[in-house]
Amino acid sequence: MKQLLVSFLFISVFAYGQEPKKIYKDTLGNVITEEVFKEKIKSGKYSSSYQTEGDNVTYFLNNRQKAEKEFAERMQKIRDKTLNKAFPDFKLKRPDGSEVSSASLKGKTIVVNFWFIGCKPCIAEMPLLNKVVERYKGKSDIVFLAPALDEQDKLVPFLQKNTFTYQVLCSSNELGKNVGVYAYPTHLVVDANGIIKELMVGGTESIDQALITAIDKIVAK
Repeated sequence: MKQLLVSFLFISVFAYGQEPKKIYKDTLGNVITEEVFKEKIKSGKYSSSYQTEGDNVTYFLNNRQKAEKEFAERMQKIRDKTLNKAFPDFKLKRPDGSEVSSASLKGKTIVVNFWFIGCKPCIAEMPLLNKVVERYKGKSDIVFLAPALDEQDKLVPFLQKNTFTYQVLCSSNELGKNVGVYAYPTHLVVDANGIIKELMVGGTESIDQALITAIDKIVAK
């Protein structure tokens, strides 16, 4: 299984701000050095997760096999809870101040990417997501939205330096909560009737192909 690079939302999200104090812990909760932590990760036997509180961030080692099993079980529960449900109504703004609402997208297939600036896996997969947008260029019945946790004043300078061809939406925390997003990046495909038909967590090398397969399948129905 390819390593999943996912940012989990625990206590809070640190998307920006001062440099946090970093603490590293092994699988038993013992504090270890950053060097030891990185060596454990390089061995391939462990994955990592983090938890933030205030200005501190604690990184944890996780047994990879156990973590992947737990992740798969958690994802299945999320899928069972989310799939075939209506995508929530929303009204949000793009970084340029223009508005996007669920009402304006009725009858369209919507591909959604929940993300935030401080999520490294989110940023890393953007070139792949841009390829997906390019594939469906000219198809006005397929819309790509990227609800971000970040506010407009953070997104504007970020997008000036980084190419992302999804329609970015500002301050989308409430929408993410309504959907039940708990990990970033999370991708949804919503059919023309407004029903969530696919949910997947990104951070993989093949997220573009996974999305293309899902989109083509849903549009063909």
